[in-house]
Amino acid sequence: MNMKDSMQANRREHFRLNKPGVRIRYKIVSEPEDFLVEDFTDASIENLSGNGVTLQLPLEEEAPIGTRIRLKIELVKANAAMDAIGEVIRQSEDARSKDQNVVHLNFKVIEESDRDRIVGYLFNEQIGRAKRVKS
Repeated sequence: MNMKDSMQANRREHFRLNKPGVRIRYKIVSEPEDFLVEDFTDASIENLSGNGVTLQLPLEEEAPIGTRIRLKIELVKANAAMDAIGEVIRQSEDARSKDQNVVHLNFKVIEESDRDRIVGYLFNEQIGRAKRVKS
């Protein structure tokens, strides 16, 4: 399996759920001290999976590919909170908003129990949405 196939397989390992009802706060990490600072900003979330998250960030935020972003993730309906560090793997301008970028992050540091909690939460959300559609 070549690198591209491996990356595609990894991306498909966990399904993504759009607008998952999750609160995310972020802090771009550029210096080692940034890991210790508790100054986070709310972000709009596009989608979430066990492997990563897609956020909308203001254009003025510098987050080129490879940038590390510290995340505070709150699974609202599950009353659970967790920390993770993501790395920017792709970004593009948001076609719906001239002052936002869409930033795709791959989780680089996350507790496996937190990843499992995210996957379970998304699975339950997906089931709930399917039930509402059938009703």
